[in-house]
Amino acid sequence: SRGTPSEMEGRLSGHAEPTELHLEVAPGTTAGLQLEHVAPWRQRLVRGGVPVIWTRTEAWLQGFWMLAEPLASSPGVLPPFKAAEARARARDPGRWLHAIRAALLSTSHGPLRAGRWRLRWVPPNVAGDASERQRRSFTRALREAFAPPGPRLEHFSLIVEELRCVVLRRPSSPDAPRVKAWRKHARAGSLPPVVLWELATLDGYVVLDGHDRACAALAEGVDPPIVVLEQWAEDRRFRHERIAWRAKATERYLWLSDTVGELMSTPSWRAATSHLVEAHRAAERSITTAAWRPAHYEAWRTEVEARVTPEHPGREGFFAADE
Repeated sequence: SRGTPSEMEGRLSGHAEPTELHLEVAPGTTAGLQLEHVAPWRQRLVRGGVPVIWTRTEAWLQGFWMLAEPLASSPGVLPPFKAAEARARARDPGRWLHAIRAALLSTSHGPLRAGRWRLRWVPPNVAGDASERQRRSFTRALREAFAPPGPRLEHFSLIVEELRCVVLRRPSSPDAPRVKAWRKHARAGSLPPVVLWELATLDGYVVLDGHDRACAALAEGVDPPIVVLEQWAEDRRFRHERIAWRAKATERYLWLSDTVGELMSTPSWRAATSHLVEAHRAAERSITTAAWRPAHYEAWRTEVEARVTPEHPGREGFFAADE
């Protein structure tokens, strides 16, 4: 068997295991961490009935305002990883992806709802390549997210491309016992990955799991391994053209496989494999779906007003379309 596109990509990047896994979530699944759309351009993220993030998108999608109030304790999206697990799965993205997928499918506190999802590993590859630059961007975004200790009200531009992260839990001290324990793993290279959820509302990511691990990595000055959770849907744009592209890429790959076998060092074989991976990916795109809750708009406004005083410099922007 030649394997799935993600497995072939894993072989291309030098990993024995795939660097991504897919999750199929059955209809009727209730998300414990849920994005609610309460009115046009207004959303809130709710964890177990407790709102933690409120947003308002500006007209013409120029930017958005975000109010975040991290929880005092762990959001408990995933069960805590133990030191023995960290040592056993060190530098093994495949085992971590399978463990995280199993945990997400078994928990009632996560963001999974009906549909197709993907887990993607962002590895610490050779310095200078695309994954390295992306991982360092995540590290920079995490450092900014963990900087303020409490609630924050901010404005973000959607015109300037910028990678951003938001935390669900207040950051721990670098000297907190659990952070100190993870700092040893950060130095040893056995730190479990930080799990991020891509959220289109924020044009960025939410830290689902690994707040203390992220703190440990930042304290040690190292880039933490990252696993990104993304919701996926079929992209029906230019569907017929993409089907033809996929068929042509598959035909080329099969012909080369029969001709040169598994000679992975052959430039033409590597190019054909990479092209096949991209052809299969082209039929999907990352999305974020929300629950429509118009009855919660008054609660959204009351909650924001209670946290943003009239004197706050950001209040006018947050309520610009409501005043």
